[in-house]
Amino acid sequence: MDILIIAAHQTYLKDYAGGYVRLKELLKRIPADLDYKIIDVSPSIYEDIVKKERLLLFDIPLFIKFFIRFCFPLGVLFERLWMSFVIYKLARGNMRNKNTLIYVPLGELPHLYLPAVFLKRRFSQSKLIVDILNFGVVKDNIFQLTKRFNKNSNLIISFGLALFYQIHFLILKNTIAEVDYIFTVSKELIAEIKKIYPNSTIDYTPSGINVPVVINKKIKKKYLGVYVGRVTEQKGIYNLLEIWMKVVKEDPKAKLAIAGFMDLENV
Repeated sequence: MDILIIAAHQTYLKDYAGGYVRLKELLKRIPADLDYKIIDVSPSIYEDIVKKERLLLFDIPLFIKFFIRFCFPLGVLFERLWMSFVIYKLARGNMRNKNTLIYVPLGELPHLYLPAVFLKRRFSQSKLIVDILNFGVVKDNIFQLTKRFNKNSNLIISFGLALFYQIHFLILKNTIAEVDYIFTVSKELIAEIKKIYPNSTIDYTPSGINVPVVINKKIKKKYLGVYVGRVTEQKGIYNLLEIWMKVVKEDPKAKLAIAGFMDLENV
């Protein structure tokens, strides 16, 4: 195995997140003779474009799925902890070649990034390449972050989110120098990442994907604002609605179009 792709999807997102869509587009263009394997949760979101023998799959326990359904924040925490452990164990057992290239397509996700760093430390001859699609230097302290998150969640969940962001940024800051090469999606993110990444091995690739679009030319609608993306708190949908309330006060006829996936079970 020459390339190991650590790309296990979060079960509650399926393949709706942009990072997974981006990777699927990449997989469609990989040469057929290239030796690679992908770690994913069963059932895999890549099984329609990747041969079965290239997939290294594992299951999420039923108790975690229960928590995701009835106590979402706790379920997500359990899922990420479980995935971190299983991904490392599964990858270590399949890395027969010490020169394996380890690729993490969503480096901002700790349950993918952390196992990759530990693998790099264990197999020092391997190369670690990380794609970071979302990044920001955490400047606020935990109380400021809690106050920010508390606008849309209760105090306990907000504190948990703030603690998670602080810990994840601290881990990233202290391990990112071990990454051999970083890709991101814009020059702006390169500038941000360079604040904690001391190496010069960083570049960006535009995050374009192929999406079928159907346009009905007979229907003409005008919007003052358009939002395209997942309709979630993490993507800032609540902030958008707060801002739009202010816009409507100034212009009552202003229209906003929202296009994106919404998981009604987790709203």
